[in-house]
Amino acid sequence: MEPFLFSKQRFAVIVKRLLLWLACLHLLFSYSTVAQAENDTDLWARLEAGGYVLLMQHVSALPERQRANDLGPEACGQQDELSDQGLLEASRLRDTLQRHHVSVGRVLTSRDCRCIQTAGLVFGRAEPWSIIDNVDSNTASRIEEKSAALREAVRRWWSNENLVLISHRSTYQNAFGVHTGQAQLLVFEPLGDDGYRLLGRLNTD
Repeated sequence: MEPFLFSKQRFAVIVKRLLLWLACLHLLFSYSTVAQAENDTDLWARLEAGGYVLLMQHVSALPERQRANDLGPEACGQQDELSDQGLLEASRLRDTLQRHHVSVGRVLTSRDCRCIQTAGLVFGRAEPWSIIDNVDSNTASRIEEKSAALREAVRRWWSNENLVLISHRSTYQNAFGVHTGQAQLLVFEPLGDDGYRLLGRLNTD
């Protein structure tokens, strides 16, 4: 059987098409990077002005076997719940928010010590709120009740400062269908009777 061979002309056409495809891919990647940078710049500017809601997870915690999960909010300062990595993440987050001059009003947290301690390290204060506690052990009706209350708080926020919520992935997933990654902020715009709008994510690491 004769081997399959490309003619020189055919080979040249294939090479040109491949080079064109690679050039287009490079332009697409560059555009996406620039667009993301412009979006981040806009979000940081909005947060400096205030009036938005920031959702974030607690920073990295110690393994569950090393945590005193039966501590109440009033006792969260008695035992560290955060890992060394979590302390580093909190420091970076605090520095990032300060560098971008983010205006912060209330800081609401889950009553879980991981969330309270994250708030203390990053913002210097915490206001525990049972509505944003971890919902994993709740009934379906209770989860929806808490999710509705959380959505209402987001859409009704009205201030020249930003509201910060520090909770858990499952809490945000059930309420909004999205969740934060580690060292990420979800930025919501309150719209009152019209609800709210997710403006985007910000990486803080």
